[in-house]
Amino acid sequence: MLAFIMSFVAGMSTLIGSASVLFVKKFNKNLLSWALGFSAGVMIYVSFVELFKESQTYLINTFGNMTGMKIFLISFFSGMFVIALIDRLLPEITIPYDLEKIKKTDLQKLHKTSILTTIIVILHNIPEGIITFTSFLVDPVFGFAVTIAIALHNIPEGIAVSLPVYFSTKNKKKALFFGLLASIAEPFGAFIAYFFLNNFMNPKIMGIILAVVSGMMIFLSLDELLPSAREHCESNFSEFGLVTGMMVMAISLLFL
Repeated sequence: MLAFIMSFVAGMSTLIGSASVLFVKKFNKNLLSWALGFSAGVMIYVSFVELFKESQTYLINTFGNMTGMKIFLISFFSGMFVIALIDRLLPEITIPYDLEKIKKTDLQKLHKTSILTTIIVILHNIPEGIITFTSFLVDPVFGFAVTIAIALHNIPEGIAVSLPVYFSTKNKKKALFFGLLASIAEPFGAFIAYFFLNNFMNPKIMGIILAVVSGMMIFLSLDELLPSAREHCESNFSEFGLVTGMMVMAISLLFL
């Protein structure tokens, strides 16, 4: 029960980041550009620095250096292919709201990007829930440290999810709902670990999952978030957001 509670706490920190939309008074193109760049920075940094290392460690230790790297690369690019397919199949959404100085077609594109971002963060949080749950079962002291660390770097992920939703719909309740969906993915991962993967989860499966999610994050950042950030940018706000996102994730990962 305590392990489930820790997974819940780590997941709900995503909702804390999503609550940032409550402090947004009105639409601002520069803030939008910064938020999209921030989202990309979060995903790119966590993929290259955290998920790459963890996935390769799992797979190389299990299969050896050459085979492990091959499986990692196949899984990584498979993740890119999957998110590209989702992007292709995801229907355009009619937005009943309107924001100043942004065309309706731009809002539709931004909203689709926000949906993809939410999907990716959900997929990222599920294995985090598995890690939080299992680490606490192995060693409560270590599990508590993992919970705090994951909770810290889930906060910027909540920001990455909810700000694009709010800017594309001007609906704070919907933005918070998307943040809630991303938040509950972590305790859901704990339930998966307990009910389904307890007897099957091993380093090879975890390594493949992390590599796939990493590929998804990189593709989304390069194909959706950064181009969208540049479209709405009047100055260098998208670059500032990108660097800020990376810095926040770098600081949070110091505790891992």
